Amino acid sequence: GAIITARGCIGELQALRPRIVADLPNFDVERFDKIETYAFALTQANGDYLSSSAPPMPIAELTEELKGIRDMLVSDVTAAARRGLVDGSPLNELKGTTCSKNIATDIVTLSSLINRNWAKLQGHSALKLEEIERAEQLAESLQGALGTKEQQAAKATEAADLRQRVYTLFVKAYDHARRAVIYL
Repeated sequence: GAIITARGCIGELQALRPRIVADLPNFDVERFDKIETYAFALTQANGDYLSSSAPPMPIAELTEELKGIRDMLVSDVTAAARRGLVDGSPLNELKGTTCSKNIATDIVTLSSLINRNWAKLQGHSALKLEEIERAEQLAESLQGALGTKEQQAAKATEAADLRQRVYTLFVKAYDHARRAVIYL
């Protein structure tokens, strides 16, 4: 709102500039002349902040979908291990469903185990290679989204800091001009 207000009155402010310079000899004209630049900079900084803080991918949705797939894979691999088709010891290394990162890691572990033992599992399990490939793709997407989110947090913090600094410059310049106009 502040940006729109300032940009809407730039023409009127510029029309008052000669009077401000003549009647207020100690007035900081340089700051006054930068109001429009600061408004544009604030528009850009705000846009950068908003775009850097938006979620990159639907992490919650991917996590939820992978949680169900993980449970299915654990069940199938456990059954195959009980029948002696695969070594079930990697099941002891699974991280669990406490967070998205763990779920993605477990999917990668399970799909690797299944792929290595596919010749033994084929025909003895309800698993399909297409399901495993899709699970791997979703896990990779989730890991990518999580990595982007971590990097995005740093970018969002930097963008928020820049936005705040530009906003401060803009408000001080606008307030400076507003006081001059009130005086005149």
